[in-house]
Amino acid sequence: MWKLPKPSLEIAISDIDEVIKKSNGQLSINDKTGLIELYHKYDLASGDILDADHDSFNHTKAEVIHKLYTKTRDSYNGEGLKFIRNELSQSVSKCPYCGFGEPTTLDHYKPESRYKALSVCRLNLVPMCYKCNNLKTIGTNFVHPYYQVYPSGIQFFAARSQFIFGYYTFEFFIDPSHLDKRLAGILTNQISIIQLSNRLNKEAGELIRDLFMNNVPERDDILNAIIESHHRTFIQKFGLNHWKSVVTASLKNCADFNLENLKIYIRKTEPQNDFLV
Repeated sequence: MWKLPKPSLEIAISDIDEVIKKSNGQLSINDKTGLIELYHKYDLASGDILDADHDSFNHTKAEVIHKLYTKTRDSYNGEGLKFIRNELSQSVSKCPYCGFGEPTTLDHYKPESRYKALSVCRLNLVPMCYKCNNLKTIGTNFVHPYYQVYPSGIQFFAARSQFIFGYYTFEFFIDPSHLDKRLAGILTNQISIIQLSNRLNKEAGELIRDLFMNNVPERDDILNAIIESHHRTFIQKFGLNHWKSVVTASLKNCADFNLENLKIYIRKTEPQNDFLV
């Protein structure tokens, strides 16, 4: 969640030859220099490239590149530029914005409708789930999963949990205490737009069931030790700001997380096997 390995600038530049080839003569080797310069500027700006830098590339040729994006899609009839999509998706198992959705789509960090010359630049293409992509509107200011730098060893994603009417509920939020004010604002806006708090409640509930449905301890002290152990494991595996680390942290600090309430929750959420006769 939040961060993805940045694609290689060199590989992005190597894509240009294939982009020119797939343009059916509308792009030439003379356009390569301009695209290389543009990709370098994008990388140096950590994705926040200036409009003037983008617009220095020929507008007509930028339109051609924009139309070539359709050739990256799986539905395109032909080999096209699908390799860009495939290679970007191979190493990404979960959406970097919600942390649990399957990354079945590509998002243009800088919108393709405005930054047309970057339409097939893999530095500008982020694998993400359909839900997050659908909720993310054009021009929305999100963090860039390839370039954003976060303070080391700081938990900035947090949750408050409580037990209400037999169910555990969670309120997820950004803790701005140790974040730059601008970054905290972007992240707060981002999780609101993708409705992350509501969506993560379902995932958190499933996590509790996975951890305890068939492993309900006999005492509260054992329950506390188990949730502490899972919390440490999630931090080691995913980091402090992954939603699983955040959920277990909130349960550790929740006065309502005890054996009695856990048993009630498991009974209420146990799958029902109802069959019509």
